[in-house]
Amino acid sequence: MRPVPWQTRASTVGSQKFSTTFVIRHTEYSERCSVRENSIHLFVALDPMPHRIYTYVLSIVGFLVLLGNTAAIPEDAPLVFDLVRIPKPNEGAQRSSRRAQTFSEGASFGKRDTLVAVEQLQQKGNRMGIKLKLNGGTYILNLDTGSTPTWIAHSNFKCFSADQIPISIAKCGIGPDTYKGTFMALDNFRTAYYGGEVASGKIAKETIEIGGKKAKDVQIGFANELTWIGDGLTVGVFGIGWGIDNKERESSVWQKLCAQHKLPMQFTLAINRYQDGEANGGSVAFGSTLDGKPVTPGNGWTTVDAVSLDRGWHVGRFEWAVDVDGAITKEEICEEAIVDSGDTMIRLPKETVNAFLAAWHPDPKWDATPNAWQVDCTAQGPDAVHVEIGGTRFLLPVKHNIMIKGTNGRCYLMIADAGTFSLSLGLPFMRHVIINHDLKERKISFKPKVYTT
Repeated sequence: MRPVPWQTRASTVGSQKFSTTFVIRHTEYSERCSVRENSIHLFVALDPMPHRIYTYVLSIVGFLVLLGNTAAIPEDAPLVFDLVRIPKPNEGAQRSSRRAQTFSEGASFGKRDTLVAVEQLQQKGNRMGIKLKLNGGTYILNLDTGSTPTWIAHSNFKCFSADQIPISIAKCGIGPDTYKGTFMALDNFRTAYYGGEVASGKIAKETIEIGGKKAKDVQIGFANELTWIGDGLTVGVFGIGWGIDNKERESSVWQKLCAQHKLPMQFTLAINRYQDGEANGGSVAFGSTLDGKPVTPGNGWTTVDAVSLDRGWHVGRFEWAVDVDGAITKEEICEEAIVDSGDTMIRLPKETVNAFLAAWHPDPKWDATPNAWQVDCTAQGPDAVHVEIGGTRFLLPVKHNIMIKGTNGRCYLMIADAGTFSLSLGLPFMRHVIINHDLKERKISFKPKVYTT
């Protein structure tokens, strides 16, 4: 899930907004890519009350200030958490823009200390949940690489449809264990995501606990109004994008956690397949790789720059290839793409998606209800797709990954036109790679995730 480029406090909702887009053009790439990759779009939103903008969510203003310019000596072992997956009816089709022992290494990733948090993944919105402890309660939040804020639904929240019509709490789909405690409100917040979901409420500074490790004075939002497509399990979002720590913007919770425990400012995420089961969703490690080995080519890693000026983890260019009966068609994609665990789809340029759809027989049909391409479950199509980043090709199977079957008996393709939004390498990609996110070095590294079953 990705927040929209501007974010305001709830107190400014309804005031007039002005925006402008700057385009910076530069290229050093091939002639094939020169048209697309030359454009970097900066969206700037202006508010009549400038002291009320950008209070909670990182936006594209100013220069990036990285945390931890000097290397910190870890005082603790990295935090390694397991993930479990909780599926939901009609799974996989609806976008919310929201430990397998089968790795090629031969075994599941071990835990570095005895304090472990359980993570949960649900399939309808493709949401993984991390257990966060706060004031004596435990809350399952959606682990989202595409956003920075962390917020929890308060028990008194109200839910609204996309056109701001009140709807029932049950229809909102928020999990049952919402926050019922008290807090000292410091300000208002409002976070709007590209998928149309919105959370707003109050901000507080709290002490939280993840995997037995506490982090003090972290900024948490307590949502009292939601426009949401929930999964019945998670009660908020745990953003693991990056933020700037200054007077106007707060670092994300994971950054505070690493800084306070003197861990390297990085995390590694490995997400499993649908078929690996509800209790077998994957693993995430804060402050290290999952196996403890350094991120080097010799250890199987391919590293590229995290190129975006915006929040989140982006790659600058990649190659897309489609394999149909051994015949591989390649295309170089020369736009930024966010690597987003909150997105059920891989989102590509329109012409690329059209070429992929043309490889299916019978033709896929658009289903407006889940906003996805529906395909006959016995249709003939590509055997696999490949994403090449930094010179390394990553194989993505189509069956049970690009094409999935919902509980309604229909099959859907997890490939979509990005439209006016940025391209996205969502969960169908992330299930087949291990990804290290290094904030200090502004690098993102990929390692093939090879299943043995």
